[in-house]
Amino acid sequence: MRTVSHRSLDYTRLSQVDTLVRRIGRGRIRPDQALIALESIMTAGHPYPRAVATFGWALMSGALTMLLGGKPTLAVVAFVTTALIYAVNVRLSHWGLPYFFQQVVGGFLATLPAALIYRLSIEYGWDVQPYRVIVAGIIVLMAGLSLVGSVQDAITGAPVTGAARFFEVVVFTGGVVAGVGMALRVTSELGATLPPMQQQPFDYAPLPILVASGGVAAAAFALAGYAQIRALTASFLAGCAGALVAGAVLNLGLGPIVSSTVAATVVGLAGGLLARRAVVPPLIVAVAGITPLVPGLAVYRGLSELMAGQTTSALTNMATALAVGCALAAGVTLGEWVARTIRRPHLPPNLRPHIGGITFRRVRD
Repeated sequence: MRTVSHRSLDYTRLSQVDTLVRRIGRGRIRPDQALIALESIMTAGHPYPRAVATFGWALMSGALTMLLGGKPTLAVVAFVTTALIYAVNVRLSHWGLPYFFQQVVGGFLATLPAALIYRLSIEYGWDVQPYRVIVAGIIVLMAGLSLVGSVQDAITGAPVTGAARFFEVVVFTGGVVAGVGMALRVTSELGATLPPMQQQPFDYAPLPILVASGGVAAAAFALAGYAQIRALTASFLAGCAGALVAGAVLNLGLGPIVSSTVAATVVGLAGGLLARRAVVPPLIVAVAGITPLVPGLAVYRGLSELMAGQTTSALTNMATALAVGCALAAGVTLGEWVARTIRRPHLPPNLRPHIGGITFRRVRD
């Protein structure tokens, strides 16, 4: 039995393991050599200093704030807040605090600065919409969870691991919700009550800014996950594609679930095709590409309404967030399947295997 004692994204290691698996499948390495290579990959340090990963998370939060229609000053606040959250959680991880409580702390810290800034804006007459910073923080905290992997496991015939990973995602998302809820209660007692979000269409950034900030957020997530340089470009393009499609579909009035499904399918398809060009696993590009589409807004709306006693509306928004999350994961899976189908080499009839055991010939992909 193996126990995971720490959590850390490292997409460079994932790329190296993927390359090793391809070499094994093609018979280009002996089993003993493969074991040594795998041990070397798993014991190697991160390719970048931790400060670079911190910058990636902070940049992602700032870009998401811009995507959500926030001003550059709010983006700076989100940048600094997320850098603080990451530094604190790294220290808590070193102390052995379970990841659930790290998510609680992250949700708490993501809310406090926004509430304080809103209190100052009332006193000095500033025009501030603090929930954009909070939503960006929620998306960052939810981005590292394995939602795509859990749904992919369930769809592709591994229900046991799929159910376990999905339950883990739900629990850790609950930690974020608990942290935000605690912060809202504390700030309310201190006289820094945040304005409630009304059930009305949310004003995202104009489409050009939406696309650019979506691409930057996706590339920043890949950077925070220690991805290789060539993966950053592919992630940026996938993020731009996802934001463009999601924004266009939302402008048609088709709602968040339809827009998320269509955008995630495009991201999965683009990820599968771009990843082949960049020689990186499609999962890296796909997960980074859908990061700007994570339903942080619905989560915060549901929590805000729950704190205000509007239970029915709160449950509706929480259910919407769950449906959007599943739609993202399912769309990515469908897009990757289409990409594999497009890339699959066409075999002439005399090389196609059939029942009867005709000799198989190796075909280079």
